[in-house]
Amino acid sequence: MQNDWKVRKDLTVNLGMRYTLQLPRTEKYDRQGAFRPDLAKEYPLPQPVTLPDGRVMTSAIVPPFAYSGRGGRSRYITPIDWNGWEPRLGFAWVPAVGWNSAERLVVRGGYGLSHTTLTGLGRNPSPDFASGTLTYTFNTRMTDPNFVARICCNPPQWVPKSPDEVLSVPADGLLYLDGINVAASAVSPNARVPYVQSWSTSVAYQLPWQMAVEVSYLGSKGSHLFLPPISLNPVPFELSEAYLGRGINPLDNVNDPLGRRDPNGNVISFSQ
Repeated sequence: MQNDWKVRKDLTVNLGMRYTLQLPRTEKYDRQGAFRPDLAKEYPLPQPVTLPDGRVMTSAIVPPFAYSGRGGRSRYITPIDWNGWEPRLGFAWVPAVGWNSAERLVVRGGYGLSHTTLTGLGRNPSPDFASGTLTYTFNTRMTDPNFVARICCNPPQWVPKSPDEVLSVPADGLLYLDGINVAASAVSPNARVPYVQSWSTSVAYQLPWQMAVEVSYLGSKGSHLFLPPISLNPVPFELSEAYLGRGINPLDNVNDPLGRRDPNGNVISFSQ
């Protein structure tokens, strides 16, 4: 809804309000999810770990990978942001002063707020769920690997499993110690739909000879934009000194004390 309102002969105001609602993505079979630090649990370590500063750790806090739409959770991967209001304001004013009796000077200004999309990057999906697929060879998945696979007499050896069985998804959709077999990320519970505020002010003066001069100021500010993560938790000085005293780089990755591994068999490591 947006319209012009002529307040006076020398002042016109443009007022408007829009509302946009973007629903976070869902997956047809609820096989999407993210790490949930707010649901973390404490688990004992198989062996105590001594830190460079002398502390002995006997347990670790493990955040689960939570599948959406399970265990009573929402099917959306992030909470819905209902605050989708987009105000619009503009004006055009001709100062009613003696030296501007010819109405050659006009002052204009405006403000607007617009939301950006939650997913997508140009014409490409982001995140792209089709970016990776699993392939299998039949050389070792047939009755007799010495011969070519044939439906009649050398059929492939399949073990029927549902997608949930392949992904090892429990009933409540919370994976703590079991591997998820894929890469994953954590989603901030404070995530909001990105938006941009734009404003401008201009002064225009009509000159003779069908000419005009205009001075403008334009501004914009983005909020909740999708940017690369910035580490706001630097390594404490005392811990850095303890690491360096033992000849260890405090910026090196730390292996998971629980010994969990990624799909390639490598021990998971964490950045400090």
